[in-house]
Amino acid sequence: MGVILEKIISVIDIGSNTVKLVIYKYKNGKLIPKYTQSIYLRLFNYLIKSNSPHGEKLIISKKGISKTKEVLEHFKKEVDEYKPDKLIAFATYVIRVADNKDEFLNEMKDYFDIRILSEQEEAYYSAYGALLNINLESGIICDMGGGSLEVCSVKNNDIEHCNSYPLGTLYFKDFFPDGILINEEGARNKIRKFIKKPSQNFETMVGVGGSIRALSKITHKKKIEKTVLDKTLNKIKNMTPNEISEKYMISERRSETVVSAALAMSELMNIYGCKTLYISKYGIREGIILKLLLNGEKP
Repeated sequence: MGVILEKIISVIDIGSNTVKLVIYKYKNGKLIPKYTQSIYLRLFNYLIKSNSPHGEKLIISKKGISKTKEVLEHFKKEVDEYKPDKLIAFATYVIRVADNKDEFLNEMKDYFDIRILSEQEEAYYSAYGALLNINLESGIICDMGGGSLEVCSVKNNDIEHCNSYPLGTLYFKDFFPDGILINEEGARNKIRKFIKKPSQNFETMVGVGGSIRALSKITHKKKIEKTVLDKTLNKIKNMTPNEISEKYMISERRSETVVSAALAMSELMNIYGCKTLYISKYGIREGIILKLLLNGEKP
């Protein structure tokens, strides 16, 4: 009889759109979520320009720091109840680009020690997590968060090149006054400005992230053909977030970003020549846990 390894692991994920707590049971190499809580803090909206003697800076506002502290104080109480064996707290794009990131980390240290992931780490861990759920020999993995879009190419089951772009769902809000898409070509051009067509096509794309996962609720599919995705986009792009929420049983906050995600995946599939989009239930949280655990690294 094999050795049964069982641990309780807590993850705090501070993103541009949501701040999330997930508590997993890790048993025999598998992660089983026991408790999940997401707070739509929209930290991205608290990322503001500030003038200083050294020029203009991009900072998380005092209100944004205060709001995050409130969330983490609540999360700490939840975590303390579960008494996890391991705890991983990390932040991504919105804190990474903030010039006052050190102040932010210092304000949060009474609750958690937070690790800021680099662009490469964010992209790699997300792709690693996706590959735990989707068997992909060759293709593209895209993780679309609120602030950034991570893209990794996979060949022979190995993650090769990873890049991060300022193309998160919240960067497209100017194309959505009142929540309805009014300039589709402008949004597509914004993506093409950053991402150029590669020398070879990839048949398959894997999508990661909450806004992309919402597409599976709309289509009732985890494997979405390009033609189906485009039909879905044409159907929802003229709907308000409230209409999308009511019809497809998606939270209204998520409904505010699902059209951006559908449009981005459509254009990325055009760029990379992909015919099929698979939606992964795993992503950066599962990737960072299992990579750190399997490698014996310390969170």
